[in-house]
Amino acid sequence: MKKRLAFALVCTMALSLAACGDSAPPASSAAPAPPASQPASVAAEPADPLSLPLYDRFYLDEDELVLVRDDGSVFIDLGAGNEERTAAIQTQADATGKKWAGVLKASWFERSVWLLSTDRLLYEISDEKATVRSEDVVSFCHYSKCQLLVHGDGTVELMGERSQAMPDISGVSEWTDIVRVALGYTVALGLKEDGTVVAVGDSSKGQAEVSGWTDIVQLAVVDSVSSTNIDGTEAFVLGLKEDGTLVAAGQYYFDCDISSLLAITDVKQIACERNNIVLVKNDGTVTSDPGKGLLEDVSDMAAIGFDWDMQMNYIYVTEDGSVVLGPDAPADNRTGLSLRS
Repeated sequence: MKKRLAFALVCTMALSLAACGDSAPPASSAAPAPPASQPASVAAEPADPLSLPLYDRFYLDEDELVLVRDDGSVFIDLGAGNEERTAAIQTQADATGKKWAGVLKASWFERSVWLLSTDRLLYEISDEKATVRSEDVVSFCHYSKCQLLVHGDGTVELMGERSQAMPDISGVSEWTDIVRVALGYTVALGLKEDGTVVAVGDSSKGQAEVSGWTDIVQLAVVDSVSSTNIDGTEAFVLGLKEDGTLVAAGQYYFDCDISSLLAITDVKQIACERNNIVLVKNDGTVTSDPGKGLLEDVSDMAAIGFDWDMQMNYIYVTEDGSVVLGPDAPADNRTGLSLRS
């Protein structure tokens, strides 16, 4: 009798499980299930979701525009002529079920967008799938085809490719206690938990001489190489201190004098592109490298970013979350954008 009861109970449980399986929604073809090799942590949302600075929540590069909103959703636009690809990548991003914390890069050519989720997973999202590229990522930077990723334990991962003409920065793998990074053609900077800074790469113009910096909260690298001068037209780094003042090292833009810009105080963000520096102040005003003539009559700025090689292709976010694009940025279907939920 006991065996019969046990057999009946097993059958009942099996029928119940089958019924539950029948009621499950079908898998979406737009969002394939993660491969078995994908880390189990993909499904876990930490109790303390990752929060990044505002300037890490948008990306602008020529036609590509990506915005991470306050509610963790993402807006993706790869520009005119890429509407189908944009829609497919947007579908893949939404299908992960993740809330997003920031955007590392986007490329219509590579057909992908790199997003960091609030549970610290870095995704490469194409029009076909979403792939986890790294775990426990808390900060990042991107230059050309190379990325630096800061992990929760303070170590740094170098990902991607660097041209053989670029100085070696493999030493970043030896860094510890890092919270933020900055990267350019000649040098990589790492901000440590105690507010000091480390550097690897070339220092032929003094751009890696940062050992005396303290109380730093943000880093920026302004260096590039022209087609006619492989030694570089500028090799310059900046640090923003807790008190809103600036420190600098290296040679800026053919040794131009920007002492007046470096004397500015009450700064809350440094924004740089190829040969331009813009400072956002705590009162929402903006100051740029003298003679650049950028962003006139701005008084409510919360954060700013540039396309690397086009000084008039800029994006800024106002205190109310509104997104404003520069005059050279493609504007099709991009009116009324906001980072607010």
